[in-house]
This record gives sequence, C-alpha cells and structure tokens, in this order.
Amino acid sequence: MPNAKCQMPNAKLILAEKVNYNYSFCSMFSFISFLVNFKVKQFILIIILKSLYFSPFLILPALLTAQNCTQNSINNTVFKVCGLGCTNLSLNIPNLKTTANYKVRNIAYKPYDFITTIGFEDNRIYNRAFFSNIINLPFSFCFYDSVFSKIVSSSNGVLTFDTTNAAFNCLSAFQNGFIIPNNNGAIQCTGNGYNPKASIYTVHCDLDPQIGPTKPSPPDRKIEFRTEGQAPCRRFIVSYYKIGTFGTYADANCITDSTKSTFQTVLYESTGIIEMYIKNYSCQALYSSAARATLGVLNWARDKAVCAPGKNAQIWTSKNEGYQFIPSGGSTRFIKSSIHQLNGIFLKNADTLSNIDGTINLNFNSICTNADTTKYLVKTYFKSCTNNDTLVYTDTISLVKTNNINVSLQVPNICNGDTSKTIIVNAIGDNFNYSINNGSIQSSPVFNNLSNGLHQVQIYGTTSSCTAILTTEIGANNLFVKSINDTSICVGESVMLNTISNAENYSWQPSLGLSNQNILSPMSFPSQSTQYIIKAAKNNCIKYDTVNIKILPAPIVNAGIDLNVVFGYNGQLNGFANNAINYNWTPSTFLSNPSNLNPIIINPTQSILYKLSAIGSNGCKSSDMVQLNIIPNCINIKEAFTPNGDGINDLWKIYDNNNCILNSDVKIYNRYGSLVYDKLNYTNTWDGTFKGKLLPDATYYYVVNVTLINNVSFSLKGNVTIIR
Repeated sequence: MPNAKCQMPNAKLILAEKVNYNYSFCSMFSFISFLVNFKVKQFILIIILKSLYFSPFLILPALLTAQNCTQNSINNTVFKVCGLGCTNLSLNIPNLKTTANYKVRNIAYKPYDFITTIGFEDNRIYNRAFFSNIINLPFSFCFYDSVFSKIVSSSNGVLTFDTTNAAFNCLSAFQNGFIIPNNNGAIQCTGNGYNPKASIYTVHCDLDPQIGPTKPSPPDRKIEFRTEGQAPCRRFIVSYYKIGTFGTYADANCITDSTKSTFQTVLYESTGIIEMYIKNYSCQALYSSAARATLGVLNWARDKAVCAPGKNAQIWTSKNEGYQFIPSGGSTRFIKSSIHQLNGIFLKNADTLSNIDGTINLNFNSICTNADTTKYLVKTYFKSCTNNDTLVYTDTISLVKTNNINVSLQVPNICNGDTSKTIIVNAIGDNFNYSINNGSIQSSPVFNNLSNGLHQVQIYGTTSSCTAILTTEIGANNLFVKSINDTSICVGESVMLNTISNAENYSWQPSLGLSNQNILSPMSFPSQSTQYIIKAAKNNCIKYDTVNIKILPAPIVNAGIDLNVVFGYNGQLNGFANNAINYNWTPSTFLSNPSNLNPIIINPTQSILYKLSAIGSNGCKSSDMVQLNIIPNCINIKEAFTPNGDGINDLWKIYDNNNCILNSDVKIYNRYGSLVYDKLNYTNTWDGTFKGKLLPDATYYYVVNVTLINNVSFSLKGNVTIIR
C-alpha cells in the first residue's frame, strides 16, 4: 500500500480525468503498488507500466489535453482581454439532470464527418422502410430513465432501443408516423402510423435509400455507424449521407446530389446527451407521408416526447442546423465547476446560474492574464447517469491579449420627447481617458448637456494603449412596436406572433417554444400558457410589447385496448372521453352507433383500425386508435384416436386453430351414461384410460363447455371412438 507521504489517488477519479491527472513519480509508483496489492496479472502490469513510461500525457503537466465530451462544448473557448488585464469569464454548459425528460435547444452546426473508412453498415436498411439488425452499443446509454446497451436503426431516420423491431419490414406502417407522443397501441409494423418505443427521430420521414433507375438515392449514398473517443467520453455516431425521399426520383428539384438528405445523430457516453445535425433536408416524400417529418425523442411508453419547434410530424426543411437534447428531469447531476492553471493549481470555483433552456452559466470573476496568451483548465464534475460515478470533464480555455477595449455606453433610452442629454462610458480592463466627437480629452467617463443627433465617443487605455470608438444617437426615433392581441390555442398547436415595428433589432423572451427569438414575427409552439415579451430596439431606444398565449386543454380520449372477436360473433368498443361535448368513431363499418362511446360491433367480417375522435367545449380535438382483429372459428374436435402407445394419435385432441379458445371443460361418458373422464381446462391429455386402466375400444360421448377469448360460452356434444 502507498505510504503516508505518497497517497494513491481515487481510482474513479483516475478513470474520469484520464490524461488530465498530474502524475508525479511518487503517484506513479503508488499506482504500481496499488496494482500489485490487488494481484494484477503480470502481463497486464507490464502493459500499464509501459503506457505510463511512454505516455508523456500522463507525466508532463505542460502536455495535458482536454476531453471533448460533447461537440458543442466549452473546450478551446477564447476570451479576449485588452492588455495585461483581468476579466470576468462566463461559460455555458448543459445542466445534466436525470433522463426522465429532455430540453431541446439550437446549437452551432458542427457535425462530425458524415462518411469515414472506420464506420460499418447494415445492408438491410438500404431497403425502404426496413429496420436494421441489432447493433451493440459501445457503452451503456441513458434514455428516459432506462439504460440501454443495444439499438436498432431504420431507413426512415429513426433509432429505437426496442430491439424487437430488428430486421422488420414496416413498409405499410412506419412511413407515416403520427405526432409524438402517441401511445395509440399500434401493432408493431402493421396498420398505419407505427411509432417505435424508446426512439430518437432525426429526420423521420419516408426516406428511400434504394438506388437504381427509378429510385431516389445516388450510388454513393451511405448509412454509417461508428464509435469515436475514449471512455468516459465516447460517442456513437449514426450518419445518413445523400439519402433520397420516396417518389422524388424524377422530381427536377430533387434529383441532384446536393438535394439529398444528409444528417447525423450523436449519442454521448455518461451524459445522456443527444445531438442532431442536419446538413440538408429539402425534398419531402410524396404520397405516403404528406411531406411531413419529425425531429425529436419519444419514451418507451410513447406517452412523453420532446420535439424541436415546428418539427413534430409537420412540413419543414432544414439546412446546416444543430439541435441538442439535454436530460432535464428531476434533480441535477451537476456537482461543481472549477478553474485551474495548466499545472493543476486550483484558482476558484464557479458561481452558477441555471437557465430555462437546460443549461448552466459558469461565472469566474477576475481571471487575469500576464502574457499574450494564457491557458486555463476548467474542470466540471458530474454524476454519471449510468452508475452514479463522479466524472470530471476537463476543458481548456484561453485568455488572449487584444487591443480591443471591453466597453459600453449608457445613453438615454426614452424614445420620444427625450430630455436626458447625458452619455456615460462603461469601460473595464485598464485606466482610461475619453473624448467625444474628437473634442478635448478628459478623465471623466461622463458627457453632459449633449444635443440630439449622432455622437462619436473615443476611449483610450492609458496602460495597454487599447482604443475604442463607439457611435450612438440621442433624440426621438418615433420607435413603435405592436404584436398580436392575446389569443388562445389548443395544446399542440402553433400561432404566429404577427408584429409590426420600425425597430432595427428584436428579442423575444422567453425563447422556449419560438422558431426564432430574434425576428419580428416568429412562430410560437408553447407547451403551456405563456406571456411573450418583445423588446424592440433602434439605436439606443427600446420599447416593449407583450402577448399572452393561453393553452386550451384537449379532451382526454382513450379508444380502449385492442379487440379480438371470433368470426360470427359481435363485439363492443369501449371508448372513454373526458371534457368532450361530442365524439365519433371512424370508420362506421359494422358499428351500431358511431356517435356512441361504446357501440356494438355487429357481426364483423374483417379486421379494422377504428379511430375515436372527440371535440371539447373549447373546440380542441383529440383522438385515439384501437385495432379490431377478426379470428376465424377455430374449434375442431377429433372423432377418433388410437391410444396404443406408438406415439402416433395417442391422445384425444380439441384443435384450437387460431388461438381463440380461452378455456374448455370436458366430460366423457360411455354408452351406459357412466362418466369415464372429467377435466377442467382440458389441454389435450386424455389417453383413453379410466382410473389408470385402459378403456375398451368403443364409441364414447363427450360434452365440451367452451369459453372463447371474447368471453362467449357454449357447449358442444358429440362422440369419439377409441381404436387400438
């Protein structure tokens, strides 16, 4: 064991920090002692010793490197500081919580390579609407409070952790998915609108990877799977490259390679983070899916989902877009974040602030540089979502000396009838002198009694020689802004926030649920009643307006469980609707009353997918589906059998050809009316004996009481002959 002067670091910390741990020779020999005491096999020990000896990243602090645990990380962030000064650093990272739910946000478009020489393919999904074989993930992945080690991909842009889908062909069911979440109970790869359990939708539409004269994809199309990085920061990447959409092979707008769909999904180890990058999705499929596509995630029960705004089974296109799905359920797994010198010396912990978009701001105040470029390490501590281990992600950031001054102006912001004529300069990082409109230089940052119009302010750093020039305007701009009146929409619907203004810049708060928070009239997709505030700015004038969007609840609808009805019998639908003023079943085929919640299905002759639709008093609509399956009459009773022990026809059987019998009770009598066999829930076991003795060859008489799976009961009578 290590001695008191040479303590062994925590093994989990070594695993978490990898190359960033500052090993001394003391700690290296302690690590060797640790391995020996735990009886590591000799050849493993030799390999580890060689790695320690030949790896400069494990020994030399100057060569420490950071781990990129997500593509959109803070690693390599550069802050510019004027002169040899100090500055406040603000960084933004995902606020990792449990995977019970997710937040989605736009991120920079920074995909990994779409095609490589190290990825593998599954030729099965180069057919339209096919699922791949089971793919073993390189690491366990957290998704909606479950941990998965296997995944299945599809040609339609969907990944699912439900491996029962492996190798299925879903041509009739999968190409036209419903809005998610949707737990309509659609049978796997049958019917219409099958949404796989526990699934990730990147560009889910009727993609068609087939190549050929009448097929939409080019010969070099590719669907690739690969793993990159090192634990605990590995990433599993699925890339769809130049994939065509169904029915567009002859469309002049969709025939070039540049119009084919190219996109990527990335799963990040330990975090549960999912990133999606879309290089191009511009040609919608024809016929089958009404040009709709989905981008989002869906849980196992299919009753919870998160989608990018405007991309939930809707018509949309995309170029060079990035999305990040951050686990946001329950309590945070974030522990702390700290900043260090490159040699590992601790400087300070971050002040943190949680944001509504699922991220955390890390604020480090008064970080200084004494060189042209100074690098620091930012260590962020999280709990792993798979095993609750503490993980440390290390990123490198830089402070770079620049000649730009960190400066802003405080100016009058009354748009009309402006009476304040003072400009105040706010500058940090040096001692400064100031002038306005090329006038005399002064040490005070305040300029009073200014006239309306444009003004140019000059700022001079006395130590760093940094300078800055800012232009602003004082005076009436007649700024106005007016958005739509308060309105109500049904849950799941969207509304455009039509706004008029003569401003130059716009900002909406909150940004969640908006297609773009920095345009005049964005689309709003609120998940709850929300007050949106628009900030309109022109020069230094600002005005605000508000609009309240009220979300109306949709009626709760349940069409009941799927029904199995034996041919020749009636069934009954068992619908439920709450907060609804009327409801209707479609199609109405075989139904006694399609406007009744529980209509009788009269003598159905074919299987049907019924839809129950309901309208609430507020005009909002909901629907649910239920499958009716018709089972042919299934009972066939043997008239004779030969219980002679030769293994052929030795038992008397009641055949259930279509699994329609729930239970059958049997009584058998001889010709004198004596009971020779009595069995509840008969399972084809009578061998022609009575109390262990062989019955003579003869004709016997049975009474079979049958209960079918639709709970219809009746009796069947007949005879059976024993022949030996």
